[in-house]
Parts: sequence; structure tokens; C-alpha cells
Amino acid sequence: MVNIILPDAKEVHKWLLSSVQHSCHVEYFALVLGLYPEDPDRPHDLAGKNNKLEWPVISGEALQYRLVKKYDIEKGLTSFEYGGEVELLPLIHSSRELHRQQGHHRIWNNLNGIVKLDDLMFCAADTICALLEDRSYNGGSHSYAEIQDMLDGNVLEGITPLKKGLLEEIAIEMSNQDQPKISRITNLLELPNIGLPEATYLKIRSTLKKSVYDLHTNYGILIM
Repeated sequence: MVNIILPDAKEVHKWLLSSVQHSCHVEYFALVLGLYPEDPDRPHDLAGKNNKLEWPVISGEALQYRLVKKYDIEKGLTSFEYGGEVELLPLIHSSRELHRQQGHHRIWNNLNGIVKLDDLMFCAADTICALLEDRSYNGGSHSYAEIQDMLDGNVLEGITPLKKGLLEEIAIEMSNQDQPKISRITNLLELPNIGLPEATYLKIRSTLKKSVYDLHTNYGILIM
């Protein structure tokens, strides 16, 4: 079925910005912690099939930034929230599950095979980065202390004892490092380097530039 509810340029811009911030976040910690996973989809989340810059992923995920008007009959109040409309949620979730077919998600969600420790720690760092970032479906951004409280309280979905141990270990290592200033990444056309290797930084820039061009050429979405 064709998705006839599509994101606008502002929503796509917010999705691209969030995706690039997260990619830089994860790549930074992979560097400073000396993690060398066998993940071919690098830069993180921006390369390989079902990456976050492909239209089938963008078209649903960007809808989470749509402000939806809500009316509370009992209180007589009108409010707005992101991605809350019933018809939007299946589209968002469908694109999210599509992205989760990438290798690092398959490793993290199916720990039955033989996997290198670096791959597991990379996946754990990915999860911690997501919790540190401001994501509405994670309840906003969290400090390292709050993340530890969440782990202690077993409130994170799908966290097995093995995953909990990996997350606790990597979170301690990450918290002892200088924290990357991903908040500096505000302009997709003038991307700052927050401490990445030059080759990784240039690859992210060129990948993003191509995505912006393709969005304008193929879908009429102009990213400023």
C-alpha cells in the first residue's frame, strides 16, 4: 500500500538532523573507546540498505515530528504532541522496523550467534547514545545516572541480563570520556566536526549532501 501521508520539508529536516547527530555521537564513542565492529554499514546508520537517509525510512520516521492537535474533553484543553495521531503511528513504526533490519540492530536483538565483543559493545554504545539524546519515544534525554536508574529498575524494553551488563559497562566507559558536543550540529549544510576522524567526517558530509540532493530531485523536498 502506498503511503499517502508524507512528511514535509521541516519534518524531514528534523529527522535528518537527529540522524546525523546520532551517527556522529556513535562514531565518536567508537573512536575514543577503540571499538572496531565488523559492521559494514558505516558511518553508523547512514550507510547500507535501510539506512536512515533512504526514503522508505525517512517517509515514516520523519512523521514523528508532526505536531498533532489534541483536545481533552474532560479538561476542555487543547494541546499539541509529536507523532501522536493514530494513522501516523503505523507509518512511523513500519519505517522504524525497516531500519532495524540493519546489521547492528539484528546483532543486538538476536544474541544467539557467535558475535565479537566489539560488535556487542558498539551496539551497547549505540543504545546509550540514543538514551542520552532527546528522543520523545525514549522519554526525552537522560543523564548517565538516570540511565543507570533505568537499568536498575528494569524499565527498558527487551533488556536481558546480558544486555544489561553490556550497557552498564559501556555507560561507565562513555561517562569517563570527554562528551561530544552534538548540540553544535544544527546546520546540515555546514556540518561541524565534533571530534571524528577526518575520513569519517568527510564521508558523513558527502553522504548527507547526496541525500539532500536526492530528496530535492526525487521528492521535491528542499532542505535549507
